Amino acid sequence: MQSNVSDQCDNSTKRKKKRSLNQQIKKRFKKSSSFSRGRRFDQVEHEYFLRVFELESIFEGSKDEKTIFANNALAQTANREVECAFNQLISRVIEKLLPLATNDVLERYFQAFGENLRPICGDNFASHVLQALLLQATQRLLQGDSTDIEGDHAVHWKDWILKVSRFLLNNIEEFMWERYASPVLRTAVFCLAGLPHLDKHSEQKDKREKANHNTFSVNQEKIKPPNLPEEFLNLLEEFPDRIMLWPHFKEFVDDSLSSGFLQCLLIALKPTSSKKYKSLCNKIIDECFPPNAHESKMFSPVALPVLEVVIEQSKDKMLRKIYDRLLSERLADMATATVAKITLQKFINKCNNAEMLEEILNALIPMQNLLQSGNHGVLVSLCQACERLKKGQSEFFQALKEALCVEEDCEKLVPAIMAMTPLPHQSSLRDSKHGSLIIQSMLKFQKPIKVVNSLLSYEPKQLADLLSTSFGSFITKAFCKSEFVGEKSRL
Repeated sequence: MQSNVSDQCDNSTKRKKKRSLNQQIKKRFKKSSSFSRGRRFDQVEHEYFLRVFELESIFEGSKDEKTIFANNALAQTANREVECAFNQLISRVIEKLLPLATNDVLERYFQAFGENLRPICGDNFASHVLQALLLQATQRLLQGDSTDIEGDHAVHWKDWILKVSRFLLNNIEEFMWERYASPVLRTAVFCLAGLPHLDKHSEQKDKREKANHNTFSVNQEKIKPPNLPEEFLNLLEEFPDRIMLWPHFKEFVDDSLSSGFLQCLLIALKPTSSKKYKSLCNKIIDECFPPNAHESKMFSPVALPVLEVVIEQSKDKMLRKIYDRLLSERLADMATATVAKITLQKFINKCNNAEMLEEILNALIPMQNLLQSGNHGVLVSLCQACERLKKGQSEFFQALKEALCVEEDCEKLVPAIMAMTPLPHQSSLRDSKHGSLIIQSMLKFQKPIKVVNSLLSYEPKQLADLLSTSFGSFITKAFCKSEFVGEKSRL
């Protein structure tokens, strides 16, 4: 009897399996019946598109079969493409099917959506379809189409992208701060730059990168814009020219919508127009982040992502300007602040100046407050920078030992770093991702002997347990590859 009760308790405490996004949407649409949000349609039509939505996610036919399926479903919206896009369920179905549709079907949508753009941009459902159309037109234009032998479709795609983008530029003062029109602006900017895959609305984006819709993080080295029509580049350059003339430009970083647009524009301009990019960066630093700016600006979750994009894409001269004007007097506060820690980490990761790194290191010593704040990512970036620039390694090592209270007992160094907890406060050993990353970098220091000795002081079974964990296995790799770890230690 007791075992049955315990089994029931165990079952009741088991965590329910999380539904996928598609399952959640299906459940919501089924409950809403014919009253899904937006423009209403009769019950039969609602159930038809709900069935299409369900089938699309499980359909496993060939590419041609999927195209036929998409064309047949989208044929139900013929001559009322825009009207259907104003419905929550049908707009979602259209978005999912557009990448599978033929060029002729897309042309029909381009023509319908190009007639009256203003209400579409402001609608919470139709605006998403407009974004999907922009992305599809750009992707097909850049990739080319073997079926478009005479190039007629390519000409239409190009003209349609330019038409929509010009409309958005002409109304940018109105659309910049509109909840649904502002994301369309961002999509247009990426399309003009030939970077549709970077747009958060794109199906090609990694799902984890879609979590925060107002923060952009891009590895600029991976961005290789294709050959673009000259009209695209000319129109793209008009966007920074227009917004930099606004008298309230300095308020752009105070709003999440305009901040997100600035981030997109910076990313789009960097590989396509270096001159405009530099002008916009200087304008942002001078007006949005002046030296005498209120402290809240440097600890704002809305403003800081703009600064992070500038940091990630800038070179030494701009980084020096940012450091001298904005960071040098705030390093300790930013390192312990939850909001500002990512900005500081990105700056340290980009830093290639040994003298600047030494200044940052001196400002963050002693490290007790940083360790207690839990912002261990800053310590990881600092350690990796010391290893990369071969500067301040002994100072970092000594400061970390003092913060972890292992100056006298270096054998406890690795366990303390893995736990990222001072020795007197350790209740039990536990693995830490940040601790593992720090040990990996310290093994590549020019004098890693104390870290090596601490590792080798483990009992064989304890060492095997440590190095076989998900974090510890990377320590093994760093230990074997480090040029400063002696052959005797490896044996």
